[in-house]
Amino acid sequence: MSNTDALHASIQSLPDEHYSSRGEIVEHYQDTFGASWRSHIVDDLVKQTGMSRSNVAREFQYDKRSGQERYKGTRVSAGTAAKYQKLGLTLPAKGKRIPPGGFTVTVKGKVDPSPKKKKGGRSQPRERDFEYHFSGVDAVEFANNPSLEQFFESYGVDGETFAGSLEDGASISISY
Repeated sequence: MSNTDALHASIQSLPDEHYSSRGEIVEHYQDTFGASWRSHIVDDLVKQTGMSRSNVAREFQYDKRSGQERYKGTRVSAGTAAKYQKLGLTLPAKGKRIPPGGFTVTVKGKVDPSPKKKKGGRSQPRERDFEYHFSGVDAVEFANNPSLEQFFESYGVDGETFAGSLEDGASISISY
């Protein structure tokens, strides 16, 4: 297994974050299906709830009293919230859920950041341990697009050099 594959496998241990609110789910359908988003969300809600298509479609009609589509209302009943949360679980995950305190990535392996010939011959790779704690925006960015280069840059060394000189078979783990 390559080091990149090991990093991705470690990141997979973080739980997925799914769409859960009506606003997020509607936005996902709009981005995914464009102009036909309403028919797709209605179809999925009909499958999930067993309600009639006309009854489900009513939620996406224009409301004369409020002057906007009904789904844009700010008040959401508990039943509607639960219905959308359940629908969100059927959609692809929007990313990885980051633990409140962030997470720590540990990389252990042999590194030779200066493989050029030196006096007396080639330098020997050394066993090194690197550990970096990701939190906040950095944690979200790293979890959703992990790379060894980014890890080493966050650690404070030249990411490209160290990622390229890390021998395959390194131990990569995540703790939180």
